[in-house]
Amino acid sequence: MELMITQDHINVVADGTADWQKLARRLPLHKDPSKLRQILKEIETDCKEDPWLCCSGVLERWLQSNPDGATMSNLIVTLRKMGNEQLARTLKDTFEDGKQENSSPDSKTGTCRQLSTENMTINTSEKIESHKRKHDDACLNKSSSAELERQNNWERSDSSVQKESSELTEQSMKEPWELHGYQKELAQPALEGLNTLVCAPTNSGKTYVAIELAKHLLEQSANKKVVFFAMTLALVDQQHKRLTKHLDQFGCEKVTGEIKVLKKMPLKMIIENCRIIVMTPQLMCDAFEQSKVDEVDISEFCLFVFDECHHCIKRKTYNKIMRYYHKKKEGGVHVPQILGLTASVGVGDASLKYLEEGKQQALKHIINLCGNLDIQKLKTVTDPVNVAELKKRVPFKHQELVKVGKRNMDAEFPTALGAIMNQIEALLVEHAKSESSSIADLFTKGKVKDHGSFHYEQWLKEILDIVATYAVVENRAIFLAFCSYLKKLNRALMLYTDALATNAFDFLQEFCEKQTLEISSEEKRLKSIIEGHLPILKQHIDKDVNPKLAGLKNLLIDAFKSNADSRGMVFARTRALAEALKNWLEEQQELDAYGLCPSVLIGKERKPGSRGMTGKEQTFILDMLRKGNCKILLATSVAQEGLDIPELDLIVRYDQVGSEISMIQERGRVRKEGGSAKLLTEGGSQIIHRERLNLAKEQLMYSAIQDIQYKSDDWFMGEVEVAQKIDIEVAKVEAQKNEEKYRQLLASPIYEIRCFSCNQFVCESTALRTNAGNQHIVIDKTIYDRMNVEKHHDEGLFVSAGFTKMSKIHCYCNINWGIEIEVDGCVFPVLKIKEQVFVLVNKETGVKRRIPNKWDKVPFLILPNDKEG
Repeated sequence: MELMITQDHINVVADGTADWQKLARRLPLHKDPSKLRQILKEIETDCKEDPWLCCSGVLERWLQSNPDGATMSNLIVTLRKMGNEQLARTLKDTFEDGKQENSSPDSKTGTCRQLSTENMTINTSEKIESHKRKHDDACLNKSSSAELERQNNWERSDSSVQKESSELTEQSMKEPWELHGYQKELAQPALEGLNTLVCAPTNSGKTYVAIELAKHLLEQSANKKVVFFAMTLALVDQQHKRLTKHLDQFGCEKVTGEIKVLKKMPLKMIIENCRIIVMTPQLMCDAFEQSKVDEVDISEFCLFVFDECHHCIKRKTYNKIMRYYHKKKEGGVHVPQILGLTASVGVGDASLKYLEEGKQQALKHIINLCGNLDIQKLKTVTDPVNVAELKKRVPFKHQELVKVGKRNMDAEFPTALGAIMNQIEALLVEHAKSESSSIADLFTKGKVKDHGSFHYEQWLKEILDIVATYAVVENRAIFLAFCSYLKKLNRALMLYTDALATNAFDFLQEFCEKQTLEISSEEKRLKSIIEGHLPILKQHIDKDVNPKLAGLKNLLIDAFKSNADSRGMVFARTRALAEALKNWLEEQQELDAYGLCPSVLIGKERKPGSRGMTGKEQTFILDMLRKGNCKILLATSVAQEGLDIPELDLIVRYDQVGSEISMIQERGRVRKEGGSAKLLTEGGSQIIHRERLNLAKEQLMYSAIQDIQYKSDDWFMGEVEVAQKIDIEVAKVEAQKNEEKYRQLLASPIYEIRCFSCNQFVCESTALRTNAGNQHIVIDKTIYDRMNVEKHHDEGLFVSAGFTKMSKIHCYCNINWGIEIEVDGCVFPVLKIKEQVFVLVNKETGVKRRIPNKWDKVPFLILPNDKEG
């Protein structure tokens, strides 16, 4: 007999913070999309945007409207399709005995308004806790370490790291391993004590070279430590698992900005009792800049491993660490051995116009990279026997170009969408002509960029840059509104180009629905223009399948028809497109037989319309792919580097191309014999031209590496030494420039920071301070009289050492100014500069300009938080 959902089930799901909007769209609340949107509005109004109450409201609606179909099994299936596998499992295991059936007699008559977190029954809470304890105990007795690791990473708090290590020790997780012949060749110079850059294909097992070297060095020196640097939280988690599995006897700790204890003690104390540390590089940068008491002593370490070491260039974090290393080495301090790991060193800005010149530029880029990392040996697999073994274990996959027909941009829908953009642009031109010739000049023939492209959005940014300088204060908000609405229309057109007209229509409709009554009169005018065209757009929604979507479906059918247990990944250029592709694939009946269960994998950064994924969520999604619960991932660029994604049969780049490095890394995700890598794009597009350039750069890189390896070691070391001397001189010049800039900024006038939209005074430049080197806080408490504060979605999340996210801050005109953070028990506003929502006004001259998009470009000095101005 089917178990019907009750109030207790509702409480469990709501407490699990499931996405109530996704839940509402997947449960049959209403077949009519317009009615469903009305229901969503009512639920959101009733619960006043409390996610717990919203989720409860959705489930109650489902229970009331579909009493026969509101079963726990249907709910569990829905949660799994949403990606909430853990919550579905908790729900199933908690109520599997059926004892909770009908435990809440009023469950079918309650309303969302009557619910609160206190409504959860003690019985339900106790059962959940009991289930978790039993499940944890069961995990400890399982032989599968992967299952244990996944459960720990998904459910544990950051304070339980030491407990996890002891559990792993009890299960004898230390496993012997034997390097393959090609891995021994890669490891040999490092084992001989040379700083080594290992360049080998993705999935060739470079990490095991690092493990072998770490074991060798740790056994030689009793008190030294090893640091393994990884660029992302997901990579840290992945590499920590591997190192713990094989080197747990030395004590392995992972350290990221999300670990709460970082707020209370310096890194030096955290790593004191472990010998292997896996961490993100920014934390080490911060530790090197601490006071003498808390500064990490670089001589304590015997090895630095840089995963994806091609990032050690220019002002990137890896290079900041290495500049500190070079400084200490020059001063006679013992420094650790260096091991760099990468699938591609790249060619930098090498030109392809003249082959020999391009090769020299590529060679110079590689030498500079080696100089930054203090490399003594650039190592690839060269022994013929080992090359054959490597090719067998990691088959090289040529990328296949799959051309499809062009999207019909002359169809009624894109034409109507373009007409809306033209109408709004015409209104913008009128304002521009009456405001400034400099602004109006941007609308001259040839300067307006093509609709439906990122170039168009760059053009809109240029308008706002000039508006900040020339437009009168009262009109800035008007230009901001115009550009904001044009950007949304442009994104809708991009969605039509890459996906379906329905996706573009829903995107615009959702945007209009989210605009509040507090918007300006100009925004109301623009909103009415779009809303007035929505019925026309809806009529023009064509049923023709986008050629790219049809091509994608054919590729998936071909892959899964030959092997139903295949795994695949599709790279999309935006999060919105990845989500649209996922939804479209779920609707294709022809693919149902293959059980694809598509999921989305995105980065952690919060963006408009997307909150991003935490490291734990990324790990969970990858584990689903590994186990076959999900067979196809729709991923953004976050999946390009380093992530351990096993046994992929198919990679598809969906009409997007990046650098030669990303091309090599994406293609390298294909592991299985017979697997393939595809670039799906329209015939005759610029994508094809850029891909050919990347292929040429790849060959240029291999040619430059080969040239280096043909040279003697003395030649290589001489070139690296020259590069290092040049870099030292460059660093000195930069330091002199920074000192001069510091003196100039110290004597610079005071600036007023004002809201771009309404000209509201925010604070003076003297009220800004830096926290941990990268957060810019406001110490003027009167700012609270000029802004609104609301709860942050990620409240309480430790995003870096030394601070905690608290709230969002907004101007009274609703422009997002940034966030509020807690630092050492004190709360400060942090201004967001990336979106350039502020204007700078020189208090002496009154000259105004738009604020730069980086803090190091502002025309005034910002002191550290511990110094007085």
